[in-house]
Amino acid sequence: MTRRSIIRIFFGTLLLGASFTVQAGSYWGVGLGRGSWDLEVTPLTPDFSLEHSAAFRLFLGFRENNLGGEMEISYSEHDWKGLPNASHTAVNLVFSGLAYLPLSVNFELYGKLGLNFWTTSVDFFGINYDGGDGIDFMAGVGARYIISDNIGVRLEFQSLPGLDDGIDKGDMTLTTANIEIGF
Repeated sequence: MTRRSIIRIFFGTLLLGASFTVQAGSYWGVGLGRGSWDLEVTPLTPDFSLEHSAAFRLFLGFRENNLGGEMEISYSEHDWKGLPNASHTAVNLVFSGLAYLPLSVNFELYGKLGLNFWTTSVDFFGINYDGGDGIDFMAGVGARYIISDNIGVRLEFQSLPGLDDGIDKGDMTLTTANIEIGF
C-alpha cells in the first residue's frame, strides 16, 4: 500500500465519518503482532535481509466523536537472515491523529497520520552500537470492534518509513492485534 493510498483512506474516513456521533473519552491499550523491516541494502550488505519479527506496542489515546489523538511506543528486534548473532532493534515513539468511520454500533474503520520518533541499535557478532535516530511521517489504517463500553479490539497496519541503522536504511511496517480499554 502506497503512502498516497493511505493518505486518501485517512481523509476519506475523515470526510465520510463526519456525520456520525459515537464514543468519547480516553483509552489505553496493548498490541502484539509482526514487524517487517525492508532495508535498502548497501554494497556492504548486498546478500542479507532482515527476518520478520514479533512486535510489541503500548498506546494511550483520547477520542471526541470521530476524531482522536494517540501516543504509542513500539519495539521490535529483527535478526539477519543467514547471519548468526546479528540483529537490528527498532523503538518507535509515535504521535498521531485518528479519524473514525463507524459502520455499525460495534464496528468501525479508522485511519491515522502522525510523526514517528525512532531510534535503532545493532548487535553484530556481540558488538552493540547505536544505529541511528530520526523523525519521519507515519500512516496507518485499522478496524475496531467494540465489545463493551470500555473494551474494544483492533487490527491495525502501520507504515513507519525512513528508519536508518547507520549503514542501511529502510521502511518498517507493523501489523498488530490490540486490546483497548477505556477509562
